[in-house]
Amino acid sequence: MAFRVENRLRQTSSVLYIAVDTLLPERGKSIAGFDEFTAALDHEGTPAVWLTSRSRLQFDEPRRKLGHSHPFVAEDGCGVYLPEGYFHLRPDSSETRQAFVAKREAKF
Repeated sequence: MAFRVENRLRQTSSVLYIAVDTLLPERGKSIAGFDEFTAALDHEGTPAVWLTSRSRLQFDEPRRKLGHSHPFVAEDGCGVYLPEGYFHLRPDSSETRQAFVAKREAKF
């Protein structure tokens, strides 16, 4: 019985939201240990959604340097960027058009 619970917990997905403005300066290196921390999250299969006050353009280089491939929220919540193909489910297009309009930028 304990094995089943442990197995079920491994399949349960968690999402970690991280405010990264103080962890990733616009110029220079991230704080010590941050790249190891994010690598450990990736290894465990825990998606980390990064939150920033910067624009996508300002944030793209530090994000790419660390290999962040998960969604991120920029511009203090005004821009939510989902990497192309990140989710395997897509909303019905007829419902989507009535509810909101998504804008495609680069691979987001």
